[in-house]
Amino acid sequence: MHVKSAHPLPNVVLADDRSSARIVLPADLDAEAASELSLRAVAREKGLELTKAVCERISAVSARYLADRKPISEEIARATPPEDGSDARIEWMHGFDPKSVDDGPEPGEDGSVDFYDRKSFISVAAGERVATIHAATEGTDGRDVCGGTIAATPGKRLGVVIDGSLELDGNGGLIAQIDGVLKFGAGTLRIDPVLEIAGTVDFSTGHIDFEGDVLIQNDIRDRFRVRSRDNVVIEGLIDASHIECGGNLRARRGVAGRDEGTLDVGGDAEIGYIDKVRGRIGGSLQVSGQIMHSDLAVGGELNSPSGRLIGGRLHVMGNVEIGELGSRVDTPTVLLVNPSAPVDDEAEDTPGSATTPQKTEAAGQSPSGPTPGQPDAEEPDADAPGLELAAVAESGPHIEVHRVIHARVTIQIGGQAVTIGQEIRGPVRIWLEGKTLMHQLGKEEPTPLLQSRGVQRSLAA
Repeated sequence: MHVKSAHPLPNVVLADDRSSARIVLPADLDAEAASELSLRAVAREKGLELTKAVCERISAVSARYLADRKPISEEIARATPPEDGSDARIEWMHGFDPKSVDDGPEPGEDGSVDFYDRKSFISVAAGERVATIHAATEGTDGRDVCGGTIAATPGKRLGVVIDGSLELDGNGGLIAQIDGVLKFGAGTLRIDPVLEIAGTVDFSTGHIDFEGDVLIQNDIRDRFRVRSRDNVVIEGLIDASHIECGGNLRARRGVAGRDEGTLDVGGDAEIGYIDKVRGRIGGSLQVSGQIMHSDLAVGGELNSPSGRLIGGRLHVMGNVEIGELGSRVDTPTVLLVNPSAPVDDEAEDTPGSATTPQKTEAAGQSPSGPTPGQPDAEEPDADAPGLELAAVAESGPHIEVHRVIHARVTIQIGGQAVTIGQEIRGPVRIWLEGKTLMHQLGKEEPTPLLQSRGVQRSLAA
């Protein structure tokens, strides 16, 4: 017995992930099964979301099928994909990208490259905008063909800690709150008021030019420049380089200038030794070792009780305490103490002093010297280490030598100068009384320095 087959039926097929839906109309569908209402009912039973666009596509499919009765397999719905969020990011202002420090020195207009000018850090001034922070976005969820939500992936947060040295304004601008060097690493973005060079100042760093404090852990190589508005600390050796700081300098290992190194220090300086260096110290100078063959001007005191001054010229505006002047080989050495101070012409010469008119150095004539000024009078330090001195009356600065003054040492205080012809054993104190250079050996009575054997008057330097 022949059984007549059932009429074919339309079908809606969904993708496994509900990202699309396809309508399938086989041949020989009757008109009712292919009608728009019947096709919508099939789609609804399959769980398809009947949006306006889906309904329009079903209507078009139905009309086309009823017109030509040809089989149809056609996509009528597609999911709306999510729009994932964007990750947070830092947009650096020109010149502040930390990666730029690895680019090396920039060529000049003629194409030449000065490798001494390599950029190894990023300096920032308070108030500067260093970057714009673009926050992460959450993104927009999508919808599958059944109306379900397809979750968007939110953007990643910045993951960077920004400390109080930087502040965000209302527009995402990252504003420096202090002067310093920009540091970005280990998940932290900050401004450090101190520039620390972990190694040596050489071609890996280039010149150092920084407004704040500078700490250099190792050495400074020849011909490199270190400049700071504030303090500089150098733990290693300073070669024939150029140091300029508005504050204090500490260089305990010393300076080997080789007649090319220079110092320009606004404040005090603490240095291990100084060899063939030119320059000035605005404040006081403390040296633990030797000062050799240098030309220096010191605006304050010289404190070097165990050190030696050998060769060169040293201008000091305040008191001098030193272990030894000159050397056993009679190296010409010049020590000038407050050389621009006026001489008291009303004071009488002490008996035994020469009466030859002296040249008095005018203010400002001391090469590379500090602005002259008369320090307050000080009482002699009778308790200074290694000295046993009786109390003396003196005005202005004095010189204390703990061990020995060698021959060919020229000493000037104010406008009065002498040259030592033969060794004077210390401890000895020298000062200017009126226009007479006085000296005192240990606890002996003070006498004019010119009365000592071998001491001769010299023209003021």
